[in-house]
Amino acid sequence: SIGLPCVATKVGGIPDILGEGKAGILVDVKSPQQLADGVLKLAADTALRNSLGNHAHERARKEYSFDNLIKTYRNILKIEV
Repeated sequence: SIGLPCVATKVGGIPDILGEGKAGILVDVKSPQQLADGVLKLAADTALRNSLGNHAHERARKEYSFDNLIKTYRNILKIEV
């Protein structure tokens, strides 16, 4: 859901999607302790949840809007309007 912060591992494109940690907490791969700590941190800190969630919402609205997706596909497929 848009606007919800998350805890995710630093693999593939996830750091980019989360704005290098501005829209969620990034943890090392294969680190269950870091994953648990991140979840507990979000659960305990309302201000952090709100901040990360707001950033996630804005990032999704700007970067992953339907209009931007259409532009991206048009560029990939070289479709001119």
